[in-house]
Amino acid sequence: MDGNKTVTDYTTDEFDPKDPLKAQTWVSYTDEDGIEHRLSTDLVFNNSKEDLRNVADLLSFSDTDMDKASLLNQFLSNLQLYPMRYFDRFPTVSRSMDFMV
Repeated sequence: MDGNKTVTDYTTDEFDPKDPLKAQTWVSYTDEDGIEHRLSTDLVFNNSKEDLRNVADLLSFSDTDMDKASLLNQFLSNLQLYPMRYFDRFPTVSRSMDFMV
């Protein structure tokens, strides 16, 4: 070591792969003319029940073709994001059966 101290600022909203509370999501599609359209966003989870996020709330296409944009956004509204182990706090039900009488 050279005696310099490295300080990492974890308070930003930018994606950092070393921080488990930070994430980046993106969506991409290629239209009929072969043009790729891509959206992305960074987000920070806060270890609460509000961490379950709908993708359409984070990413939304606003295209000149409103019918196409509406279909894309409707598809995105079916997807959710959550941090790793988000559902671990809920009890799991055992699927085994006890046949002893």
